[in-house]
Parts: sequence; C-alpha cells; structure tokens
Amino acid sequence: MSVEKINPTPKQSPKETPVSPETKASPEAQKVLAETREKLKTISSREFLKISEWERLKHITKASVDSEKLSTWDVKEIEFSFSFDGKFNRELYLKTTAWQVLPKEVREVKVWTETYTRVGLKWEFFSPQNKRLTIHENTKLEVSKIGDTKEIEKQNDEVFSKYKVENKDNKELTENNFDDLLKQAIDRWIDPKIAMFVFWDSIKNMPILSIDRQVKLEELLTNYYRVKARFPKWNWNILEESEEKNNFVLSLLKETNSNWKEKAKQYGIKDEEIEKHSKMNSYEATLYMSNIWSWDQGLLDYISVCEWTYWNYNAIYWNWNQNIIDFCSMSLNEILSYQKDYKKSRWSAAIGKYQFMDYTLKDMITRYKLDWNAKFSPEMQDKLAYIKLEERWLNNFKSWSINKKDFQLWLSQEWASIAKDNTWLSYYHWDNMNNHASNAWKQIFEVLDNLYV
Repeated sequence: MSVEKINPTPKQSPKETPVSPETKASPEAQKVLAETREKLKTISSREFLKISEWERLKHITKASVDSEKLSTWDVKEIEFSFSFDGKFNRELYLKTTAWQVLPKEVREVKVWTETYTRVGLKWEFFSPQNKRLTIHENTKLEVSKIGDTKEIEKQNDEVFSKYKVENKDNKELTENNFDDLLKQAIDRWIDPKIAMFVFWDSIKNMPILSIDRQVKLEELLTNYYRVKARFPKWNWNILEESEEKNNFVLSLLKETNSNWKEKAKQYGIKDEEIEKHSKMNSYEATLYMSNIWSWDQGLLDYISVCEWTYWNYNAIYWNWNQNIIDFCSMSLNEILSYQKDYKKSRWSAAIGKYQFMDYTLKDMITRYKLDWNAKFSPEMQDKLAYIKLEERWLNNFKSWSINKKDFQLWLSQEWASIAKDNTWLSYYHWDNMNNHASNAWKQIFEVLDNLYV
C-alpha cells in the first residue's frame, strides 16, 4: 500500500481521523517499522533485550506507546501484546518482565484492583503482599504514580562510590571493570556485594560495554528476583544473617556458578549447610518453609474444592466430609497402613485435603527423607501439596517459562479432578478408576488470573 493511501486527505480533520506516528513517518521509517514487526514475530528474548530500553515498550503495546509519553504521564493506560500481525511470540511473552520495559519514572501501577510499586530506580514492581508484577498477553496496566528519579539516582551514586572506596583493596574489582554490574545491581535494589560475589564469574570474560554483556547482566539480575520468589520467608534483609538468606545465596550460586560449593565456602556458609543443599533439590527446600505465599495457598484451596474435600484435612475417598477419624493426628506410617486396609473395599484410598494416593505419599516420604513418625498434620499436608505444585512446574509458571495451558496440563497429571484441556476430560479419564474432572476447563484459567496476574 502506498504512503498516499495511508495518509488522510487534507479535508480530513485530525480529530476525525487520528494519525499514528507510523503513518506520519517517512517511507524509509515505515519500511524500518515493517521490518521490525516482521522480526518481532520470532525474535528471542535475548535479541529483544538488545533493543534500547526506551524503544522496547512501543513494540509490545497495542497502541505502540512511546516510553517517553508514559514517563511524562501523557499516556496513563497501556495494554500489552506479544502478537505481531497474527503471529504470537511465546518466548517474548514468557520472559519479558515489567522492569525491562517500563521507564524508571514510573513508580506505581495498577492492574485491575491490585497496586504495584517499585522502590529502587529500576526495581521490579511488587504489591503490598510482595507479589511480583507479571505481564503477559492482554495485560492492561494503569500508571498511578510518576516520580522524579534524580534523588534516587543521587543516592545510588553515593552507594556506588562508597562501595568502591570500601573495596579499593579488592584486586578483582580494581583490576577488572565491573562498574556496569555494580551500578545495575544498585539501580535494581540488589546488594552490590551479593551481585559481585554471585555474578561476576558470568561476565568477567565478556568485553566491557559490549551489547552481549549488557544483555547477560539483565538476564542475571532478572533471575535474582525469580530465585527470590522461592523464599517467601526471607525478609530481604541482606545484612541480617539467617538460614533463609544463606539458602537464597546457595540457590543463586547453584544456578549461576559451576564452582558454587567453593564460592559458598568463601561466602562463609558452613560445610554442613552446603552439603545439605547439594543433596537437596528446590522442592525439598520447601519443607523447611514456615509459610506459603497467600496466592499459592489460594491455588491449593481451589484444588481442594476440585477434589471435593473443601478444606477438610480429614477427608478420604468417598467420605470427603468425615471428621470422626482424626487423620491429622496420625503419623505418616499410620496413614499408609490405614490406606492399605481401606483400598481393600474401595477403588482408591486418596486421603487428606489434597487427596494423596498411598503410593504418592510413600514416594514423597522416601524421596524427601521424611520422618515416618511425623504427623499428617494440616501443615504437613499443605507443604507436601505445595511441593507437588513445584514438581508440576509452579515456579516455571510464575516466572512465565510456561503458559497457563501447559501449567493446567501439568496440574491435571497430579490431580485427576482438574481438566487436562478444553475437552473437559480428566488426564486419567480412561484408567478404570472412575476419574473425572470436576472443574470447567476455563475455570482454572480464571483462578490463575485472579491469583497470579
């Protein structure tokens, strides 16, 4: 189509026919725009991060919103889209985070009724309940607060200078230029000591100021928050020594360093903690948590409704309302013994709020080295069910490494009452166990949106 056909005629008023920036652009600019949109159909997250921070937003918003207009509040509402001329870019959808695309002047946003704020200059956005803002296809966002960042920038410069002075005898710091790592960490409210200790190995051999190094830094600092999501008990106080802080550092090291054990020793973590962590996968670590995020508990509660137990920790298959037998006071060993007898007269011996099968419970006791005499208490049931969520890729879903459809399928493989897809059928529909899905296939999407969007 020619430029003349796109442009309005002189008789048309701008009020009657809004003219987009793309339409006003020169033919050369339009050609660049068309090439960019074609590339965005399949662009990788890493390639997307090579685009200037100020240029990213317009590519993934429906009205091609300019970052400058958002930072000055000329535009207050945006809607994200990862579809380009009918082509949906799944990787971009899964990996793009709010701080990667929203200008630093944006200090507070609203998504539906939830408010998210950022503290650091380029920090992630969090709700009052420490829920991280995630963006995906069709997320509508309203900017509710714009702020002057000069004071924050001044404070960050002071922190940077102070750190450099305090570590002037650090050969690694003085002989190599890690200013970019330090400044970006401070801008994102990440302790520079932790950032240097954990991440410098990953970028030390990359040329200073290279685009690949800058992209790698963005990926590393984004992963910092994703690992943090596994530790809701930790209060983020990097200066306060605690088991949760050490577990966080260990997890971060384990994911980013091949010699993580040696680095953990250098950090001052005891050998027995390192050894315990080396034998422990991320699911096992959950057993040591004292609480579970409220929205994760909300998903567990929804599962109990699908399983017909309705929060009853003493439920058992075909007698979901029963409270005569106090299963919560029994040991895990006693529960397995009871299930063995119960199965003689029933198809199933699924037990508790989350309907644990006997073989599932026995497998978890063995794999996670649980005490056979530990009580099948509500807290134990919640933690075991939460581990099952993690085994079914909960953290991948929360970090948008998988989408809702995939997560639903994984959940359906754990709980037969959850539909596997839009067929409304249980994943185990044909296994002669009378399994059927008790939730509508769209309902799980609505629940996930309400809890995690």
